[in-house]
Amino acid sequence: MRKKCSMAILAVALAIVAGCGPSGPVRNAVSGTVKFKGESIKYGSINFRSEGDGKHVGSCDIKEGKYEISKEVGLPSGKYQVAITYPDPKIPAPRADEPPGVATQNREMLPKKYVDGSELKAEIKDGTNDVSFDLK
Repeated sequence: MRKKCSMAILAVALAIVAGCGPSGPVRNAVSGTVKFKGESIKYGSINFRSEGDGKHVGSCDIKEGKYEISKEVGLPSGKYQVAITYPDPKIPAPRADEPPGVATQNREMLPKKYVDGSELKAEIKDGTNDVSFDLK
């Protein structure tokens, strides 16, 4: 009787552990370079949003023309709309102590078609992905 009880407990424990594996889609690393008019973007950000449902998103900073999204927080395979921002380095960012709603000058160096992501697309595949952009 004791052996049957131990076996039952072991079976239940194995079933619970088997159900505790990773859930959700497999994520993939994404990295690349971003240039504007042939020059590396000094700093900015890049944002990926899955086409159609917008269910999957990933973003990171661009530094010295390079960006990298690690596999741990990466993107599932699929097609994505991409948006890139590149703030004008000559105009200072708003101060943290400024009240909300204070009108500021446009700091964006890129044309709206890249910031909104309407023209930029990427396909993420299983594994490591190099997705680079040379914007005009």
